[in-house]
Amino acid sequence: MTSPAELEKKALRLREIAGDLRKEAPKVADLLRGAKELQTKETWEGPVAAEFGASLGGWESSVRGAENAIRDAALQFERDANAFDEQAGDQRRKEKEKAAGPR
Repeated sequence: MTSPAELEKKALRLREIAGDLRKEAPKVADLLRGAKELQTKETWEGPVAAEFGASLGGWESSVRGAENAIRDAALQFERDANAFDEQAGDQRRKEKEKAAGPR
């Protein structure tokens, strides 16, 4: 069985990863900013503009989905970290009860 200290170490690492994911998620959406700036009336006219606009819209949707998936993963890591902490606390409580002996 994993020791309480090891569980707490895993929980801490999961929280670090979750924090990193939350920090990086908005950067995913920023990746499209350069392409969006290319789509103007002055520079894109005719069939090329329509095709580019459609593909950009599709990519925008995909990027938003990726950003949301990253945030969801961070949230799940937080939940898992909480579960590790709870399990560590339960194990410590049982160890104390066992050490105290019968009442």
